[in-house]
Amino acid sequence: MHSIWEIVNHLIFGKEYLINILEGKEIPSEDDFKTPDDTSEEAWKNTVKKLEEVHNKLIEILKGKTDEDLDKSLGEYRTLEDNLYGIISHDCYHAGQIVLILQLMGLNL
Repeated sequence: MHSIWEIVNHLIFGKEYLINILEGKEIPSEDDFKTPDDTSEEAWKNTVKKLEEVHNKLIEILKGKTDEDLDKSLGEYRTLEDNLYGIISHDCYHAGQIVLILQLMGLNL
Protein backbone atom coordinates (compact mmCIF):
# COMPACT_ATOMS: atom_id res chain seq x y z
CA MET A 1 0.00 0.00 0.00
CA HIS A 2 1.26 3.44 -0.87
CA SER A 3 1.05 6.39 1.48
CA ILE A 4 -1.13 9.39 0.70
CA TRP A 5 2.02 11.35 -0.02
CA GLU A 6 3.25 8.73 -2.50
CA ILE A 7 -0.15 8.76 -4.20
CA VAL A 8 -0.05 12.56 -4.47
CA ASN A 9 3.43 12.30 -6.03
CA HIS A 10 1.99 9.77 -8.49
CA LEU A 11 -0.85 12.17 -9.36
CA ILE A 12 1.71 14.91 -10.01
CA PHE A 13 3.68 12.54 -12.21
CA GLY A 14 0.57 11.62 -14.23
CA LYS A 15 -0.32 15.23 -14.90
CA GLU A 16 3.29 16.13 -15.79
CA TYR A 17 3.34 13.14 -18.13
CA LEU A 18 0.28 14.40 -20.01
CA ILE A 19 1.53 18.00 -20.02
CA ASN A 20 4.82 16.85 -21.55
CA ILE A 21 2.96 14.90 -24.25
CA LEU A 22 0.86 17.96 -25.08
CA GLU A 23 3.91 20.23 -25.13
CA GLY A 24 6.00 17.77 -27.16
CA LYS A 25 8.57 17.43 -24.40
CA GLU A 26 10.44 14.40 -23.12
CA ILE A 27 8.37 12.09 -20.94
CA PRO A 28 9.51 11.98 -17.28
CA SER A 29 10.97 8.65 -16.21
CA GLU A 30 11.39 9.16 -12.49
CA ASP A 31 9.79 6.97 -9.84
CA ASP A 32 6.21 8.10 -9.98
CA PHE A 33 5.26 6.79 -6.52
CA LYS A 34 8.36 8.27 -4.96
CA THR A 35 8.64 8.35 -1.20
CA PRO A 36 9.52 11.82 0.09
CA ASP A 37 12.95 12.29 1.65
CA ASP A 38 11.75 15.32 3.58
CA THR A 39 8.54 14.63 5.52
CA SER A 40 8.22 18.01 7.17
CA GLU A 41 4.97 19.96 7.18
CA GLU A 42 6.54 22.48 4.80
CA ALA A 43 7.53 19.71 2.37
CA TRP A 44 3.96 18.36 2.42
CA LYS A 45 2.59 21.82 1.72
CA ASN A 46 5.03 22.17 -1.18
CA THR A 47 3.88 18.81 -2.58
CA VAL A 48 0.22 19.85 -2.40
CA LYS A 49 1.14 23.19 -4.00
CA LYS A 50 2.95 21.37 -6.82
CA LEU A 51 -0.13 19.21 -7.43
CA GLU A 52 -2.25 22.33 -7.68
CA GLU A 53 0.27 24.00 -9.99
CA VAL A 54 0.46 21.08 -12.45
CA HIS A 55 -3.33 20.74 -12.38
CA ASN A 56 -3.72 24.45 -13.20
CA LYS A 57 -1.06 24.22 -15.92
CA LEU A 58 -2.98 21.37 -17.55
CA ILE A 59 -6.17 23.43 -17.39
CA GLU A 60 -4.41 26.37 -19.06
CA ILE A 61 -3.11 24.15 -21.86
CA LEU A 62 -6.58 22.68 -22.39
CA LYS A 63 -8.15 26.14 -22.58
CA GLY A 64 -6.22 26.59 -25.82
CA LYS A 65 -7.71 23.43 -27.35
CA THR A 66 -10.86 23.12 -29.42
CA ASP A 67 -13.43 20.36 -29.76
CA GLU A 68 -11.70 19.36 -32.99
CA ASP A 69 -8.47 18.82 -31.06
CA LEU A 70 -10.08 16.02 -29.07
CA ASP A 71 -9.91 13.61 -32.02
CA LYS A 72 -6.40 14.55 -33.11
CA SER A 73 -3.75 11.89 -32.74
CA LEU A 74 -0.98 12.44 -30.23
CA GLY A 75 1.10 9.81 -32.01
CA GLU A 76 1.78 6.76 -29.91
CA TYR A 77 -0.24 8.39 -27.09
CA ARG A 78 -3.57 8.05 -28.94
CA THR A 79 -5.90 11.09 -28.93
CA LEU A 80 -6.40 14.04 -26.62
CA GLU A 81 -9.84 12.66 -25.73
CA ASP A 82 -8.30 9.31 -24.74
CA ASN A 83 -5.75 11.07 -22.57
CA LEU A 84 -8.30 13.31 -20.89
CA TYR A 85 -10.51 10.34 -20.10
CA GLY A 86 -7.45 8.57 -18.77
CA ILE A 87 -6.25 11.38 -16.52
CA ILE A 88 -9.74 12.02 -15.14
CA SER A 89 -10.24 8.31 -14.40
CA HIS A 90 -6.74 8.15 -12.93
CA ASP A 91 -7.37 11.08 -10.59
CA CYS A 92 -10.75 9.70 -9.47
CA TYR A 93 -9.30 6.26 -8.76
CA HIS A 94 -6.46 7.61 -6.65
CA ALA A 95 -8.71 10.13 -4.87
CA GLY A 96 -10.77 7.12 -3.81
CA GLN A 97 -7.62 5.43 -2.51
CA ILE A 98 -6.80 8.51 -0.45
CA VAL A 99 -10.31 8.61 1.01
CA LEU A 100 -10.06 4.90 1.91
CA ILE A 101 -6.71 5.40 3.63
CA LEU A 102 -8.11 8.33 5.62
CA GLN A 103 -11.12 6.24 6.63
CA LEU A 104 -8.85 3.37 7.69
CA MET A 105 -7.01 5.89 9.83
CA GLY A 106 -10.31 6.60 11.55
CA LEU A 107 -10.86 10.05 10.10
CA ASN A 108 -14.45 10.98 9.38
CA LEU A 109 -14.79 12.73 6.07
